[in-house]
Amino acid sequence: RVAVIGAGACGLCAAKYLLEVGFDVTVFEIGSQIGGMWCYLNDNGRSSAYRTLHINTSRGVTRFSDLDFDAQTQDFPDHADMHRYLVAYAERFGVTPRIRFRSRVTQVRPAFAPGRDAPSWELSIEGGAVECFDAVIVATGHLTRPYEVPELARFQGEYLHSHHYKAPEPYVGKRICVVGIGNSACDIASDVCVTSPRCVLVARSRVLILPNLLFGRAFTDITARIQRPWIPRALRRRIT
Repeated sequence: RVAVIGAGACGLCAAKYLLEVGFDVTVFEIGSQIGGMWCYLNDNGRSSAYRTLHINTSRGVTRFSDLDFDAQTQDFPDHADMHRYLVAYAERFGVTPRIRFRSRVTQVRPAFAPGRDAPSWELSIEGGAVECFDAVIVATGHLTRPYEVPELARFQGEYLHSHHYKAPEPYVGKRICVVGIGNSACDIASDVCVTSPRCVLVARSRVLILPNLLFGRAFTDITARIQRPWIPRALRRRIT
């Protein structure tokens, strides 16, 4: 018996492959939705998704090898496309019936003597239930608890970590500084700069900014052709 904690992309894949080879799998999900990070306004409270979020890779290189996106998916899927895809993935491979929604795991503890007994683990579920499993996979995500920089948190104006950003309306007419130049920073700056009298994007070091499309084709579909082990990484980056 295997417990998988989390019904996001990683948890679904883990459960799918375990089921394929005959394991008895139970997936515990604290919310009521499949998709984790990609479920906008997920009631589990752990998603960083914002209203305008699109994944930064084309559908051709984003899809799993065993299931394509549906026909209505955009070239660069947004959070609704991704959520719909992950729900379909769970249905297609029989994971959905294995998911226990609104089941928060509060503790995982060993229930065996190392070196003497076969491994087993006790899971405490919110509400008082305790269940035993032979193995546990923790797939709770790595973006759910943002790192707050103390120096920035002391800012006297309005301060917000991008994890909590959802839509641009609350920032209309405000002067805004976006610290960082990752994908979320560029997306959020694009969102809020339209209605801001001053919007500044601050980067600590230079970065490589790539277009979504080149000659009408998804840029990642083009660069995927040079992702070969016999082409040195430095050369691939220079070509890109």
